[in-house]
Amino acid sequence: RTLQLGAMILVWYLLNIYFNIYNKLVLKAVPFPYTITTFQFASGSFFITLMWLLNLHPKPRLSLQQYAKILPLALIHMMGNVFTNMSLGKVAVSFTHTIKAMEPFFSVLFSVLLLGQTPSLLAVGSLVPVVGGVVLASMTEVSFNWIGFWSAMASNVTNQSRNVFSKKLLADKEVIYYFILFHWAFTPYKHDNYPEPLPLTHFVSYRKRWTI
Repeated sequence: RTLQLGAMILVWYLLNIYFNIYNKLVLKAVPFPYTITTFQFASGSFFITLMWLLNLHPKPRLSLQQYAKILPLALIHMMGNVFTNMSLGKVAVSFTHTIKAMEPFFSVLFSVLLLGQTPSLLAVGSLVPVVGGVVLASMTEVSFNWIGFWSAMASNVTNQSRNVFSKKLLADKEVIYYFILFHWAFTPYKHDNYPEPLPLTHFVSYRKRWTI
């Protein structure tokens, strides 16, 4: 299982690199981030629907209450990808992901504000070089563009607020399995966050927790 997980992470990084480069080329040719994002999510819907029709994966049976819990996460997730595509269309791929290195900062911030968690001094101290590095990179970036910068920052905010709300949602064991399935359905392409495993590794991890 360790070897399988390692292989999944390696494949994710390779697909991550390819996706970022190809997505930038697409955005140069078709500078419409909303349209690109729509096609990306539509591809996820197509493939998961195909899997259900071919019985490659059981169809979920969700109650209206479960849909209500998952829908806000879906909307936040969509906004995060829209903002990322907007940023990629305006600045260099490397600069977009340099800004997105701030995600741990927002993760800690929202954990404090929304979950009431208190980070350790070591965790807070580790954020100082991250924030300083992003500031320094922004001051010296040749392709700097305010729209690209704030779009990437907005992506940080939406993605990390999604992660915090996901943590609260996953406390409900009834919706864990369906949340992971939903995450898988709409994320067949690369995730734009700092190192996050493939949905398959999410599935293995949370399915194990769900069955305990």
